[in-house]
Amino acid sequence: GGGSMYIAGDNATIRNSTFEFEKSAGYGGAIWFYNHNVKIDNCTFKSCNANRYGGAIYANYENATITNCNFENNTANFGGSIYVVFQITLDISLQSFLPLFNVLFLIYTNHPSLL
Repeated sequence: GGGSMYIAGDNATIRNSTFEFEKSAGYGGAIWFYNHNVKIDNCTFKSCNANRYGGAIYANYENATITNCNFENNTANFGGSIYVVFQITLDISLQSFLPLFNVLFLIYTNHPSLL
């Protein structure tokens, strides 16, 4: 999982990065994280793909903050850009999600009280 990175453990920060044309056969075309307190800031996710969940990001656990990020043309069977598992606290402040015609599936969660 995680086309570019798989993060396990606590307190990870990713800043000022571009993930483009990343691919995963399963989870998280660019990033799969399984830990507490992940911060992703000022990043671009473009044309990333996961065959199953989270075209750009597969988020599995607690307390993720995603700020000032751009998501463009990411694809997956579920969660075109972001797939969320468990009762994660997700604080999202985004610059853009493109394309906008498929807004329903840009972020997918298996926990209905999240969104």
